[in-house]
Amino acid sequence: MCEQVRILGIVGSPRRQGNSTRLLEVALRAAGINGALVQTLGLDELRLQACDGCEACSEGLACVKNPDDASRLLASLHLADVLIVACPVYFFGVPSRLKSLIDRSQPYWWRGEQNRRRGLPRPVRKPAYAIVTAGRNRAGGFDGVLGCLKAFCFSLDFELQTPLLLPSADEPSTMKEGGNAMLRAAEMGRMAAGGS
Repeated sequence: MCEQVRILGIVGSPRRQGNSTRLLEVALRAAGINGALVQTLGLDELRLQACDGCEACSEGLACVKNPDDASRLLASLHLADVLIVACPVYFFGVPSRLKSLIDRSQPYWWRGEQNRRRGLPRPVRKPAYAIVTAGRNRAGGFDGVLGCLKAFCFSLDFELQTPLLLPSADEPSTMKEGGNAMLRAAEMGRMAAGGS
């Protein structure tokens, strides 16, 4: 008997009904239809403080200075088999709440670095997916977001798969129901669930 694939979707947009959030909902719905157990976490619902770079986390797996929801959320990521992060591009980067979560993953980077120094192998990476929307179509417009998400995934022992990048998402035709963007998001959800 196969266990259900556990997929965690992270809403990285501050807008509850934004384009990236809508696409994440489509992907998770498709994953659920294909047998996955899905959970959605909206960062706007959590208390997240910024990392202050003190590096006290190099001694353990938790931030000792910021008692908020970040440590709990990061720990729950390890229970997921698949991660899907959805966000818009903000000034060629990720929105601030998502960036705070990414910066707060530093304890996990330290764990990997300490293991590397000891000569221990890294764990097998689990798949992660990204849905990234941009209001306009600009050369290099997704580069900053993708670099940030790849580093985040690496720290948490995930590997970013081919992302769904959607330029010109502010155009009404881009987000129409049954349109190419929605179909691509549903296909991502099926792939994340282990379907084809």
